[in-house]
Amino acid sequence: MKPGTLDLQIVREASGEYHAIGDGERDPAVVEVRDYPVLPDFRPGRVETMTNAGEGLLVLVQMNADKDVALRRTLGFDPAAVRAVRAWVISPPRPQRPMEFYSAGRFVLMQAFDKDGRLLGGAAYTPFIVACPAQP
Repeated sequence: MKPGTLDLQIVREASGEYHAIGDGERDPAVVEVRDYPVLPDFRPGRVETMTNAGEGLLVLVQMNADKDVALRRTLGFDPAAVRAVRAWVISPPRPQRPMEFYSAGRFVLMQAFDKDGRLLGGAAYTPFIVACPAQP
């Protein structure tokens, strides 16, 4: 998101639960954390290689980066270089409708990691893809 438009933090509380704090207000909903491996055969430009929701987020990132030069510039990572995805599910899907993970009304932050576990960058799915470059 553009600098200065939203200050969003995810904090771990003493209980071990994660909560989002947006512009100083704590959201009472628990933020789910999901880790997904990116399999060796995955290709972000080919939907048929997708095997999990983390790879699905990378497909969405690639599709949007292919259409948007500004997103591609600010993203800070190549979806093909990602070997693991951590998804911070701020607005989770209903358990009975898992495809809501990809639909309107969901809000997911994702972090992309390389094969050595280094953070490459991140993005937000709101359901639009927004680059969230890693902070030094």
